[in-house]
Amino acid sequence: SLVTHSPLDSDLLPGTGYFEVMREVAATVNFIMPQYYNGVTHPNTDGINGGVFDSALAHLTTLVVEVFENDPTKVVFGFCISGCGEFNSNPQQAVRVMNELKEAYPCNGGAFFWNTAHDMVGAWSRPVAAAISPSRGCKASAQGN
Repeated sequence: SLVTHSPLDSDLLPGTGYFEVMREVAATVNFIMPQYYNGVTHPNTDGINGGVFDSALAHLTTLVVEVFENDPTKVVFGFCISGCGEFNSNPQQAVRVMNELKEAYPCNGGAFFWNTAHDMVGAWSRPVAAAISPSRGCKASAQGN
């Protein structure tokens, strides 16, 4: 069986109750899917390194290091493709973010998106899948993370 969570990025800030619980139970969680939308990061407009409050990369790195013992494959990057206002990511934005993530973590957990009903004929998922497929099945230890 799989055990996963899909919290907002703001719920996974160090010092929050959710973050502390995740630290305690990380060994029993297969992966976590932070929603990098509707929260404190704006990777669709700021890129993975930008942001006024927090960058998505800094947030993800904190999870990788402090929760998952340097295993970036345990963190699946979450996007919203519609229904999230300014947080919506088009496929080009998502590909850019995932390419930036690959620079920091060549072997990572990949991506997920919310609202599959709005991914008409794979217009969003197809280019994003192509961007992340080279690291499909990789192991974090192979990159020294």
